[in-house]
Amino acid sequence: MWMVLALLTMGLGCSEEPPEPWPSASRTLFMDECLEDFEENPLIALMAAADDITPRDACRCTLYGLERLYTWSDLDRRFSDEEVDASLDEVIAACYDEMVN
Repeated sequence: MWMVLALLTMGLGCSEEPPEPWPSASRTLFMDECLEDFEENPLIALMAAADDITPRDACRCTLYGLERLYTWSDLDRRFSDEEVDASLDEVIAACYDEMVN
């Protein structure tokens, strides 16, 4: 839920897939959890829809942004949860800005 809320309250190019995508299972898990956040919070989904943002597009943009910042091994070993959360907030803000403008 925090991911979706941050997306709607707060720029990265989201149209291209990153050069080194995460493992398929990790990408699927991220997308599933992100989409679940939208399903659990229909008001947030409606707010996104008002800006013509689909949950899938928002989640995909966020995933691609994180993949551009971190390799899977980076996330797994080198960064604290706080560092990743701060980066996630920046990625979400960038995605929202790009999708609305």
